[in-house]
Amino acid sequence: YNLKIKYNISKMIFGLGVVDPLVVDKSISSITCDNFDKIIITKDAKIMDTNLNFNSEDDLRSYINQIALKFNKKLSDENPLEIINYKNLKIQLSINPLKFGVAKI
Repeated sequence: YNLKIKYNISKMIFGLGVVDPLVVDKSISSITCDNFDKIIITKDAKIMDTNLNFNSEDDLRSYINQIALKFNKKLSDENPLEIINYKNLKIQLSINPLKFGVAKI
């Protein structure tokens, strides 16, 4: 029950969807996804796999574009990379290569 409350609060605060529970975890310093089937975290200074993933490259691309739009950014062939500073986060979005990262700053 507490995890559900924590998830809903983080979703309202950060709005980063699938990675919101990771963003609220104070022991996690970064979140990286450079392949649709694997999201990796740095937790307590150790790199670890998670059980989170996307179903396909199209799903990952859609997620990246949705996050970009949330911050009034648009990724394209001419502008394949955006770096966004938001609250205590540095969010890096890329469509070429297809990947994203979130670092706590």
